[in-house]
Amino acid sequence: MRFKEPYSLFKKTLQSGKKVYYVSFYDANGKRRQLSTGQTRKAFAEQIAVKLYFEGKFFPNIPNQLYSGQNLIIQPNLDISNSHANLPSYPTFSEYTIDWFDYDKCDYIREKLVHGFHYTPNHAYRMKEYLNIRITPFFGFYRINEIDEFIVEKFIEKLKLEEHLSNSTINNSIKILKVILGYAFRKNDIPVDIAKKIKYLKNDSCTRGIFTNEEAEELFSITRVSELWKGNFTYYLMNYLSGHTGMRFGEVQALHLSSVFEDHILVRHSWDEKFGLKDTKNHKERTVPISKDLYLLLQNLSKNHTEGEYVFSFKNGKTPACRHDMYRLLKHALNGIGISDDEIKERHLSFHSWRHFYNSKLINSGIPKSIVQSIIGHVNDDSMTEH
Repeated sequence: MRFKEPYSLFKKTLQSGKKVYYVSFYDANGKRRQLSTGQTRKAFAEQIAVKLYFEGKFFPNIPNQLYSGQNLIIQPNLDISNSHANLPSYPTFSEYTIDWFDYDKCDYIREKLVHGFHYTPNHAYRMKEYLNIRITPFFGFYRINEIDEFIVEKFIEKLKLEEHLSNSTINNSIKILKVILGYAFRKNDIPVDIAKKIKYLKNDSCTRGIFTNEEAEELFSITRVSELWKGNFTYYLMNYLSGHTGMRFGEVQALHLSSVFEDHILVRHSWDEKFGLKDTKNHKERTVPISKDLYLLLQNLSKNHTEGEYVFSFKNGKTPACRHDMYRLLKHALNGIGISDDEIKERHLSFHSWRHFYNSKLINSGIPKSIVQSIIGHVNDDSMTEH
């Protein structure tokens, strides 16, 4: 007897040039159908195809007993002439989102920009990563009209119980899903506004760490640069600058000599390891005061740069210093003053802790919150209370 495979996989090149695997099968009416798995790797596509098959997506009205353990059992030719199941006309989630968060192709991003909102290539890239890594592997084979709050709940359970992700991390995926489904409803691509029914999890974000005055004094001791910072004055001064201005790490990286004045720094940009120079987080320039001594330190550090204006650079000012190397050296310095790796993790200490340190210093000095807010670069009072 000749047996017939229930489905087959093949690779298809989309208009975007991306190559993804499709699954081909015969539906309940004996008509050949194709579905995108949204996957570029055959192993992942095979997993989705087996799941579709096991859940009866290929033969909606026929009990599916072709799956045993981890082995797919080949079934003889089936008589499905009396079945009247019809596949929905809606696209799958993976098909619908194929161009989502592609900066040059995504309709959602284009509309945001037309309406005057900021949407950077860097942010789009991060959202695309979340979509591809966390969301599409779960929802990819569902048609967009099939997704409801109960399916989303199963998705949340998977992230929480199987991948052990925090609520705040899961909420990032929920936010993206709500954006996509909400947009689909507004464009009449789905009949129900399911995005309104999807709820966020309780926020479990950890309180950001902060350095004590005593710790800052030890870390910034000029006599201990060789010991704590391995003699690397550039990374020492990056931390020192943040501790005395509250500048974010990307803003410190992006600092140009032309933005450094005797009594202040004009914070104009931030730096991204992938996309390079970009706007500050709130897309606004701000002025932060500095001392004459700090001004001279910054001038002296960059006075010999001949190929660019980046103050903190190991390539003559052409490109900024590396984030990874700075964090490695900061960890070494913290260990050097008696803060263990476990304590660093427990207290959530990082370069960003300097920002909290400086924020607290200004508030404790009695400076009005409105002025602190403008120096730190917060957009509202709520964000200040996190410090």
